[in-house]
Amino acid sequence: MGAERGVAGSITGADAQTASVAGDAIARLRTAVRLTQSELGSLIGTDQANIARLETGRSLATSRTLERIAEATGHELAIDFRPGLGAKE
Repeated sequence: MGAERGVAGSITGADAQTASVAGDAIARLRTAVRLTQSELGSLIGTDQANIARLETGRSLATSRTLERIAEATGHELAIDFRPGLGAKE
């Protein structure tokens, strides 16, 4: 099942939250390893505009893209589940 899309292909609903959180993490990682968006794009086989869309939450990264980013920056991809509102214990 794909991401929910609103007007003009924008991400909506829970996918928007996920895209925002992932985008923030990508931007923090990229700046921590001192890469520009263009440099990161080159390392993973995409362009600066795609990295910008990921970082701003306008595009939802696939698991393969996240793996490529981790590999390109010398990091390991980890997915974590944390209790949230209404979590079952």
